[in-house]
Amino acid sequence: MTQHGLTEHSHGLVPIQIRTARPKSTSVADFQTLSNLQDLWRYVDLSKIAGLDADVLAEYRDQVSYRQVPGVSFSWIASTEAIVGSVGTPEDKVSAAAWTNASSTLLVEINESQSEPVVITITGDKDPSALHIFLVAKKFTEATLLVRHEGFGVLGENIEILIEDEAKLNFVTLQNWAAGSSHISAHFAKLGRNAHLTHSVLSFGGDLVRVTPVVTFAEPGSEVELNGVYFASA
Repeated sequence: MTQHGLTEHSHGLVPIQIRTARPKSTSVADFQTLSNLQDLWRYVDLSKIAGLDADVLAEYRDQVSYRQVPGVSFSWIASTEAIVGSVGTPEDKVSAAAWTNASSTLLVEINESQSEPVVITITGDKDPSALHIFLVAKKFTEATLLVRHEGFGVLGENIEILIEDEAKLNFVTLQNWAAGSSHISAHFAKLGRNAHLTHSVLSFGGDLVRVTPVVTFAEPGSEVELNGVYFASA
């Protein structure tokens, strides 16, 4: 039997060489049980996944807070709405588990340029849980958006980021989890014509933090800058 992340080869099983060849699905059943033999999980301590690959997870909603500001709208929509999934599709089992267990999605629409950062705060919960966020930077807007994680959490998360034509978004995700936390997050970004995304991952806490960004250039002239910094104990 061939495992996802491995393909048949004349000399045995070899890792998938290009990202577009990875399986994509919103169904947990379409992915094999996690194994360090799979290229995606080769260097991950699977004992710290903490149940985030399970078929059933709790869901974050009350754990998410934000401050309403002019020019930015926040709303919880059903994850069955057409916009959800329009930017990306899970490429691994944990992302799929978070996807299927998030019945609601936080839709954040930046309708006007912002001089101050827009901040979303996520406070952890001990139960393995799912969260889906969909961010839209409307045409010609410029803004900084910070997603801040804190407390003790066990979270599987999907974030979709749509940057419309000529928009510029400075997106920052801060993982300042307490010890013992596990956080696996998949970020999917799609950029319109002449759009620009600066994507920064800052991880300073937690036992397992894994953030995987995927960017699609949908139109010409788009640009992305990917940054990351983390602290690790020996």
